[in-house]
Amino acid sequence: MEAALSIHFAAFNLTWAKFNVLMQLRLAGERGLTQSELGKKILASRANVTGLISRMEKKELVFRKKDTDDKRALRVCLTTRADELLNVFLPRHNAYVYKMLSSLDKHEKETLLYLLKKLKTGIE
Repeated sequence: MEAALSIHFAAFNLTWAKFNVLMQLRLAGERGLTQSELGKKILASRANVTGLISRMEKKELVFRKKDTDDKRALRVCLTTRADELLNVFLPRHNAYVYKMLSSLDKHEKETLLYLLKKLKTGIE
């Protein structure tokens, strides 16, 4: 599944990590997230988040801005380009994931969801 998703993401110049960042930032809204908040949400170290954000900034997918409440902090936000990319990518991505899971019956999907939630609880 990971290999199939990697190919799927690559068609849009994305990786799993970049997609995860884009989705977290979209959910955060205009205010964005600090790099620390983002790292906690994507389960990545400070160094990994910094490098990832720098690479995404070069691709004009995100930008950093000063936090209005804490002048020492920077917030990471989506660019218009990232919003446009997500608007094109998400319907295709949802259809792709739906197709991937279509071989599971209702009970198997419920079991998978239960197990994923259980794993998430263990990670947190």
